[in-house]
Amino acid sequence: MTHWEIKTFIEIVKYRSISKAAKKLYLTQSTVSHRINVLEEELGVKLIIRRKGYRSVELTQDGEAFLPLAYEYEALWDRIIAFSQNSSKTIFSIGCHDSLNNFIFYKLLSCLIAAPGNDKKRMTFRLESHNTEEIYQLLESGHINIAFLRDPVENRNFVIEPFFTEEFKIIVPLNSRYPDEEISPDILDRKKEIDLSSSWGCAFMKWHEEVFGGEWMSDISINAISTITKYLTEPDQWAIVPVSVSEELIRSHKVRCMELKNPPPPVYCYKVYLKSQAKVKSAMFDFFEQVLEEFMKTMPYLKRADASAEKDKAVKNS
Repeated sequence: MTHWEIKTFIEIVKYRSISKAAKKLYLTQSTVSHRINVLEEELGVKLIIRRKGYRSVELTQDGEAFLPLAYEYEALWDRIIAFSQNSSKTIFSIGCHDSLNNFIFYKLLSCLIAAPGNDKKRMTFRLESHNTEEIYQLLESGHINIAFLRDPVENRNFVIEPFFTEEFKIIVPLNSRYPDEEISPDILDRKKEIDLSSSWGCAFMKWHEEVFGGEWMSDISINAISTITKYLTEPDQWAIVPVSVSEELIRSHKVRCMELKNPPPPVYCYKVYLKSQAKVKSAMFDFFEQVLEEFMKTMPYLKRADASAEKDKAVKNS
């Protein structure tokens, strides 16, 4: 087996699609399928389930078992490449949910690059979007150094620190029929919500059910936060989002934003990293922490969380 076969497997897992993986790798679908077939033959197991008529693929049990090894291999390969290019070069990788990447942390990379003390010949920074399960695997393999998650799962191998909280706002299209003032949930057309409840955690979902009831369904429900303006187009549509999302969309002149009466509890963001890393933090980790502190000052709408707060209120038990 080769690096490219394992890389192809990881891309298929990431996108749950052979066609999307092929597009990402600039290959034909037949080439991608051939690579997976070769990998499966050499390992002597089936890794993915292909079903006719289904766009997405699923992993077999052997595929699930092989995935952490593939991540470890990719992390080791990246280190070998970095060493071959410059033996003193270090890669520092940050993982987070897509919404945190698109609306908050994408701005952190430029701060890290421009920060005093960054020797560009030695430091390379990488920001990746993954779901929670993938991020835990990548942290354990060493592919990711630190992660920011809204819904971490308790794990004795990791440090999980409350990092900041965000209030929620209501956003509406520019042609909205709703007034520019504090809005009561009572006046909202419940069927016209662009429902993002699954993205904001258990506390939000509990509040949402208490306020709007659990019996009804909105017309549109999505989990890709970056696409929200594609759906938020009609005058009576609305969505509830964290303030980081509303701030970005307001700057893009795509929505209006209002306060919500009796709002949901703030949503937490947690900092997650291996306990072994906490014991021996590298100079690069310290540099990252210093830049992160300055970066947070540029977004006063993100409220720093008390690190001693009860995580059980917002963290799901494993």
